[in-house]
Amino acid sequence: MIGRSLRASLAVTWGGGRPLILATGIALLGIFEGARNPWDILLASTHYKQVDLLVVPLYLLLLTRDLRHPWEALVRLRLRDARRWWAGHVGAAGLTAGLVVVGIAVLAVIVPLIRHQWTWRWGTMARATLGPAILASPTWRVPWLAGLEELGLLALGLWAIGVLSQVLTLWWRSPWYAWIVLVLLGWGSVAAFGTGLQTLVWWVPAGSQFCLEYHWTPAGPVVAPGWSVLYGSLLLAAATAAGGAIARSSPDDARHGGTL
Repeated sequence: MIGRSLRASLAVTWGGGRPLILATGIALLGIFEGARNPWDILLASTHYKQVDLLVVPLYLLLLTRDLRHPWEALVRLRLRDARRWWAGHVGAAGLTAGLVVVGIAVLAVIVPLIRHQWTWRWGTMARATLGPAILASPTWRVPWLAGLEELGLLALGLWAIGVLSQVLTLWWRSPWYAWIVLVLLGWGSVAAFGTGLQTLVWWVPAGSQFCLEYHWTPAGPVVAPGWSVLYGSLLLAAATAAGGAIARSSPDDARHGGTL
């Protein structure tokens, strides 16, 4: 049953022209970063500004839909269990986050291969941005290991934020309220960088705290990446539980009034 719910949720998430949203986002990342070194591309694509201003909004746009729609109510009725219906949405958000991260990884591989600039070493942008001392640390010494850590961290963060957006969609009965609030939180996170409010960013469900580079910024205290793993895991668990409770306790809306 959960498999049926997952397939139904993925069919809506990736139906119509929605794959173009992902393709557009990856293309914009490729245009904006302008680097040729694969690890420079990965570092630029997962920079906190790119994540908060582009990646998170486009990812949430993929998930944005009316969870109170009669079609969703029909799926719940067919599944005979709101928990299975909600589990499908949580799983679809996770798989979608994984596809976004895979898209970023593909961009970092394909562009250097096309331009004949493939290398296993950090590029000039990484050396200028992070500095030799940070790049010599165990976290950053091997580029591909740092890249895997960053992509894994970002996937977890997107998943947690995506499930949170669906919880807010259920609660507010509007997908766009949820999208606007979370996008504004991300933009506020970018604005807070380098100010006295930067410490608060670690507690805001935006994208910055899931960017590996953000853990080593000279403008603020160094916070271990394990903090983001713990934060993302707790946020995901709390959002999953909250969404399940709302889905079980709150009836669906019918298009012409009443409840199903």
